[in-house]
Amino acid sequence: GEKALDVFSNFFISPLFTKGGTQREVQAVDSENSKNLVSDGRRRLQVLKSLADEKHHYSKFSTGNKITLPASISEDSSDNSAAAGTETATAPPEKHPLEDIMKGINDGEYNEADTAEFVRAALLAFHERHYRPKNMTAVMVGPQSLDELEAWVVPRFGQIPDRWLNRDEDGDAENDGDGDTTNTDNSKKWRAMKRAAARLVDESSGDAPPVSIQDSVEPSSAFRPELQGGKWPVVVTTKPIQSVRKLHLLFPLPPSWQDPDQSPTSLLSHLFGHEGPGSPFAALQDAGYITSLSAGNRLSGPDQALFQIGVSLTAEGEAHWQDVVKVIFDYGRMVCRAAEDTMAAEEGDTCKNGENELRRIWDEAAALDRIRFHQTSPGAVYSFAPAVAQSVSKHGPTTCLSAGSGLNENSDTLPLEDTLKFCERIIPENCFVERCSDDAWKEMEAMYEGKQNESKNEENNGSDFAFGKHTEKWYGVDYYVSPVDEKDVLRWETGADEVALHLPKPNRYIPRSLDLCEDLPEEAKVQRIEKPIEPPQLIVNKPNGRLWWRLDDRYALPKSKVTILLRTATAENKSQPMADPSSDMRWDYNAKTSMQSRFLTSIFSDALAQDTYDSYLAGLGWSLSKSSSGFTLTCSGYSDRLSDLAIKLLSDFSHVDGSADETFLKESHFITTKDKIVRGLKSYLGSQRADTLAMYYRNLLLTSKGRGVMENLGMAETMELTDVAKQHQEIWTDDNMVVDIFYTGNVSQKEAEGFFDKTMAIIERTRSKVLQERAAQGKYSPWVPGPFERRLPPGEDIELHFASNNPKEENGAVIVTYQSQVEGFKGKSLSSEESLQQSAAIRLLCKMIKVRHHL
Repeated sequence: GEKALDVFSNFFISPLFTKGGTQREVQAVDSENSKNLVSDGRRRLQVLKSLADEKHHYSKFSTGNKITLPASISEDSSDNSAAAGTETATAPPEKHPLEDIMKGINDGEYNEADTAEFVRAALLAFHERHYRPKNMTAVMVGPQSLDELEAWVVPRFGQIPDRWLNRDEDGDAENDGDGDTTNTDNSKKWRAMKRAAARLVDESSGDAPPVSIQDSVEPSSAFRPELQGGKWPVVVTTKPIQSVRKLHLLFPLPPSWQDPDQSPTSLLSHLFGHEGPGSPFAALQDAGYITSLSAGNRLSGPDQALFQIGVSLTAEGEAHWQDVVKVIFDYGRMVCRAAEDTMAAEEGDTCKNGENELRRIWDEAAALDRIRFHQTSPGAVYSFAPAVAQSVSKHGPTTCLSAGSGLNENSDTLPLEDTLKFCERIIPENCFVERCSDDAWKEMEAMYEGKQNESKNEENNGSDFAFGKHTEKWYGVDYYVSPVDEKDVLRWETGADEVALHLPKPNRYIPRSLDLCEDLPEEAKVQRIEKPIEPPQLIVNKPNGRLWWRLDDRYALPKSKVTILLRTATAENKSQPMADPSSDMRWDYNAKTSMQSRFLTSIFSDALAQDTYDSYLAGLGWSLSKSSSGFTLTCSGYSDRLSDLAIKLLSDFSHVDGSADETFLKESHFITTKDKIVRGLKSYLGSQRADTLAMYYRNLLLTSKGRGVMENLGMAETMELTDVAKQHQEIWTDDNMVVDIFYTGNVSQKEAEGFFDKTMAIIERTRSKVLQERAAQGKYSPWVPGPFERRLPPGEDIELHFASNNPKEENGAVIVTYQSQVEGFKGKSLSSEESLQQSAAIRLLCKMIKVRHHL
């Protein structure tokens, strides 16, 4: 560790910044940027920046490329071949960003090599201006004592010089050597470059506000109605690469950077983003309009905040996107009324039932934040250290760990007035709408076909903005900006429709107790990270079910995790008769069955979203997945309510009879699931990055049981709800089903055994009901197809070449796979000791190659 710190600290004490290193890094930056060109998220980000005030720091290009950082010299360039204004291989068609600066350095004469040198001069100046001791926060995390860590850090980082403070009039830092021991060029041109670069860096250093909450910053939003013609709302429409239907409402709000514990935005995020009954999500999901909803700050800085409410639409929701927007504005008015009623009641001291709901919700959210703060381990040091460093820079060392955790918040500390002020800005006239879908794009093409961009009104408020089609500067993304129909705006501004919207009810999943298990010895009630992890114990071993259990004695946290595996061949296979009628039937992989199971798990997740959202807020997570082994239900979180959640989910999944209101297999959830799966498969080959496609084709050759995306697409398009319901019934007819449960964490053996008994009772009850209605099943072979890998012919090389169908992809990819002829180790009962040694040797070799590559 100490040797690694020596290397790391010297990055700041004496960095090289060689010419070759600078050029390689620019190439890496440009490669990373080209990868981003096919990311819908990055493309939408650039469109958002293009809507911002061009004088605001947020509008700047945030990554860079070979045009903005022309530090590489093309092969056909010559030192004397280009003069002022000559377009180079890396320059854009329009005026280059560095042209004016370069003209002023050497009497108007410059070439590509000069531009590359100036980028390096700017890099040195940027480092000298910003990488200074007074700007630095060093966080050291490790198992050593604080005294030892301090002894490591202080002598090393204390050597970092303030190069900017020690610069001479020519722009040279004291004992700097230009940062490159190989550089001997001290020409007049190079010094002029360094002075110009220093001025450029210094002038731009104040563009963005300081991040520390100790600094006073005037609010300055990058987004204002006058930038889009003077009046909002407007609609911004982009065409996605992937098959998505996104709708976002964006609202500039005052910054709440200074006090994250008292941020009204956090309460609005909680309310608008809630997915339980009475929420916008619940109303819109029940209407079949959306599949997901989120709310929170799109931007949050010392000078501005941009609040975003985003939804993923169904096909029906796309056709009724104005109705989706109306529900969100209706909910905003309801929250405003709740805040107004609370304020009026408190001023008159006549609070009635329900008028303190906002205070209850604030208190509940603060209580959950406090639980998370006190009952969460720091996590991996690689992510913990930079997170703390950022927090120290913003909040200072005293509250760097606790800021935003609500440690001192309760119902009495609700910022009611500010909450009302913020909520009053969730209105159409303070909103711009973003639509991102193929259908939305076609609407705009039809609207503006044959038309030139048109201004909003005759005067246009002195702006050169015009409605119509625009092109973003750096990614070349086309987008439309269009007005909203006045009738729609009027609907959004008026009273609510008959939609059941209400504030969240009390959360029934908040843990009642955070006590550690009584079976833990006293010495295990404090964290013992150094203690070796012991394997779980097999405490129940029956023909139809097994239970593994382990009581956590290392982390001393009131958390547990339970995994239930319904081990059944019916998840991906169909039974087939053997050639010999007297033999057992065999299981064969069936792509349609596998797709039906995929639909089943997705429908279940969609159907339970509203009912289990409170459990998510209370620190409980769950998932249901299928594999060649069967169906896996996993639940994790605070142990007090964990078993209740798991039993509820298992009961709901095993419910195979009853009315349409009782089953999760509803037509609305099926339509949503089918739409997501079909769109994902349709756009897969034409929207993925080159490296993702390379891995897809490699896996299709070696490990895929089916025939790939197109076969799956055909089955998904013809899928019916009855097919999924039949597959759901089929699961419980498997006589060979075995239930494997692994329960670990803050749970006693008695509790784990009780949970096992409840689980088996639910499963046996379901199986009995299904089997009573079925004819006797034939006997199956106990062997079930599992994961596999095709063996390639020894000594032969196979090459696969595919062209990307993604029209925006500029990169290529090469994946080389070496297949070992040694059979992998599969456990002592299935593999030999020699196989274990050979597998370990291959893993070690791979690790050595990886480490060598990174060096």
